[in-house]
Amino acid sequence: MKSRRLVLSLLSMLVAFGLAPLAANAQPAPSCTVAVVAGGGGIELPQLHATLTALGVPWVDVTSLAEAQTAHASVIIDRYDADNLPSADVTTWLNSGKGYIELGDWPKYFPNTYTNITNGAPITVTITDAASPLAAGLAASWTGRGFWAYDVSDDYIGWVTNAALPDVAHAQFGETTYTRVVSSELVGSGRAVYIGFNVYGSAAGPNDTRLLSNAISWAGGCALGPVEAIPALGGIGLSLFIAVIALLGVALITRLR
Repeated sequence: MKSRRLVLSLLSMLVAFGLAPLAANAQPAPSCTVAVVAGGGGIELPQLHATLTALGVPWVDVTSLAEAQTAHASVIIDRYDADNLPSADVTTWLNSGKGYIELGDWPKYFPNTYTNITNGAPITVTITDAASPLAAGLAASWTGRGFWAYDVSDDYIGWVTNAALPDVAHAQFGETTYTRVVSSELVGSGRAVYIGFNVYGSAAGPNDTRLLSNAISWAGGCALGPVEAIPALGGIGLSLFIAVIALLGVALITRLR
């Protein structure tokens, strides 16, 4: 009797642990594709391209909402130094369940403002909502840099002026602290993110680029880089192997009862 109970317990554990990976791997997140709003004649855009490539994110430059839709993008990044999309188009995009990221002050989807700071001056970024998915894996605070880090004589800090929106991070320069330099908004099933300091290129640190990658994956509901396939096992897919073992376990449990 004791041996039967032991076998039942072991088989139950086998079934439970065998089925868990199936549930986890049943529907992997799709790979992200980012539509970058083009424009500008300087090096800001190439710096963003380089960071997206390093993150394993497929990207395409677009000049309209229609081009982003044709590219089957998950996320649009609109930015300073770009030919920005109309706010109505952004709303249409979000209402279709897609993601949107606004970098800096030129796009006007988020109500925002900005201040100029000394070129190359360090700013202190502090996470104020550690529970936000945008803050996943980030340090509590780090030294960063304002946007327009590559093309103009000053850097800038931007922030969302709508106090009803989340305050995910602050930025401090000198004695002044700016709130909602990172914020977000849910629009139906769509997700929008605002970031008001530099998060790409050679002047961005690991926390900066991690914030950008968090914004892409959260806004787009997608995974960075290629989606990993379940590895093969002796010519049989691992998921099939686990399923067979689980079914055998169920059959044996039924028989022993």
